Amino acid sequence: MNAIISNLLQINILILIFGFYYLLFLKESRAFQLNRIYLVTSVLFSFIIPFLDFSYIDVKDTQIEVLLSQISVYVDRVEIASHSSDNYWIYVLYSGMGVASLVFLWNIFSLIRLVKNGKYIKTERYRLIVSDIDGVFSFFRYIFSNMEENEEAVIEHELIHINEKHSLDLIFYNIVQIFLWYNPMIYLLRNEVIINHEYIADRKVVSKGNKKDYINTLLCRTFCVNMNITNGLLQTNLKKRIEMMKNEKQTKMKSVKYLVALSLPIFMIGISSNFNYSFASGFEQNESFTTSSENYSQKSITDADFSLFNMIENKYKEFKEKAPQKEEEEVYVKVEKMPSFPGGPKAMYKYLGENIKYPEEAAKAKIQGKVYIGFIVEKDGKITNAKVLRPVNKYLDAEAINVVINMPKWIPGKQKGKNIRVKYTIPVNFRLK
Repeated sequence: MNAIISNLLQINILILIFGFYYLLFLKESRAFQLNRIYLVTSVLFSFIIPFLDFSYIDVKDTQIEVLLSQISVYVDRVEIASHSSDNYWIYVLYSGMGVASLVFLWNIFSLIRLVKNGKYIKTERYRLIVSDIDGVFSFFRYIFSNMEENEEAVIEHELIHINEKHSLDLIFYNIVQIFLWYNPMIYLLRNEVIINHEYIADRKVVSKGNKKDYINTLLCRTFCVNMNITNGLLQTNLKKRIEMMKNEKQTKMKSVKYLVALSLPIFMIGISSNFNYSFASGFEQNESFTTSSENYSQKSITDADFSLFNMIENKYKEFKEKAPQKEEEEVYVKVEKMPSFPGGPKAMYKYLGENIKYPEEAAKAKIQGKVYIGFIVEKDGKITNAKVLRPVNKYLDAEAINVVINMPKWIPGKQKGKNIRVKYTIPVNFRLK
C-alpha cells in the first residue's frame, strides 16, 4: 500500500510542477508545436519517473561496481487489525475512476451514434458526417457538421486537426484524467491542449490564405460545444486567438525557457529518487497490527538486537583504533577471473533465499523496498567491508547486511594468476504480497 501512495503522490506532484511551469513560462509563447510536445511529454514523464530505479548508483563511490541480479524476499500474508475506514480513500479513488471512465465512454458512444445516424459523405482527405449538431468539429478522420457545404477555411481548419493527429493528444489526456480525476491541474492542462490545438490550426490556415477573410469566418461562424475528446472551431477568447496568429520573434529568453523545460525531467528524477527513500524511511507506525506467526520461520531483527549490534560495533571500532594500521591493497571491479560463490550463482541465491527473512517489524508497518549491499571479496574469499549503499529502513537494511556478512567464503577473483580483492553489489528486494 505504501508503494501505491508513494507513486500517486509523486505523479501528482510532478504534474503540478510541470503544469505550473507551463502556465507561468510557456503559455504565452507562440512556439505552438513545442508547447504541444511539452504538454504531452510532461504528463507522460510524470507517470514514468516514479517507477525509474536509479538506486543502484552509489553516489559516494565513482567506481563502477559489479551488480549481481537481485534477490527478492516476500511475506505471503500479513493480517492487519485496523479500522475499515482507513481504506475509504481507496474506494473513493476507484469510484471516481469509475465515473470518469463512464464519462469518457459516453463521449465515445455519442460520437459513434453521430456517425451511424448522420449523413455520411466520403472524400479523399476526410469523412464528413452531417448531423443535427451545433457548429463543426473533428475526431481523427471524421469532420462533423450541421451542413453539407462548409466554408473552405473551416474545412482547412479541421483538416489541420486531422493531419496533425490532435485527437491522439485528447484521447491521451482523457485516459490520464480517468486515473487522476481529482487533480485540477489535469483539467487545466487538457484545456491548454485544446486551446493550443486551435492556435496551431489558426496559424497554418492563415499561412495558406487571407488572414482577414479567415478572421471574418471565425466571427460569423456558429461555434460548437466541445466534447473534450474532439477538436472544434471554438470561440475561445477570439481576441487572444487573433493575437496569437502573429509570428513571434525568437529571443534568448524564449530559448532559455525551453532549455529549462528540457532539463526539468532530469531534475524531477532526482526529486523522485530522494522522495522514495524519505517516504519509506519516514513511515510512522501509528496503527494496530497482528501478524500470523507462520509468516516468519525464524526470529526477526528487533530493537534489542540493534543494541547488541551497536555494542559489537563500538568494540570493533576500539579494537581497530588500537590495532596497527596497514596499507590497504587495491580493490578491483573487473578482473580476468571474477570471484564466485561456492557452487555458482544458483547456490548463492539459494543461500540468500533460505537465510534472508522478512523482518517482522517492517512487515507490520507495511514497509518494503530494495536495499543495495556493497562488499569486497578478499584474496582468501572472505566477505569484508559490507555496507548499505542505498538504505530503505533500519530493519530491512540490517537483515540484508547481516546475511551478506555471514556468507561462506567465496572463490577469490584472479588477475594474472594472483588472488585479488574485488568489489560487488547485491540488491535485496523486500516485497509484501
